[in-house]
Amino acid sequence: MALALSPSLPAQAADESSFYDAQLDAAIARYKLPGIAVAVVKDGEVVYRGFRGELETGGGRKVDGD
Repeated sequence: MALALSPSLPAQAADESSFYDAQLDAAIARYKLPGIAVAVVKDGEVVYRGFRGELETGGGRKVDGD
């Protein structure tokens, strides 16, 4: 699944991280996902990594960077 994020992002890195965190939480709620992993790449570098939830509903295995 690919998520389209708003093109108008905050200028500060901390603000961007908060923005992405909020988008991640909103996607989980909107699509009723058990879990999600997201990376944002900007100019060839990963600027954000976010992980939420579990791999399978009720499975207990957390979504992580692996």
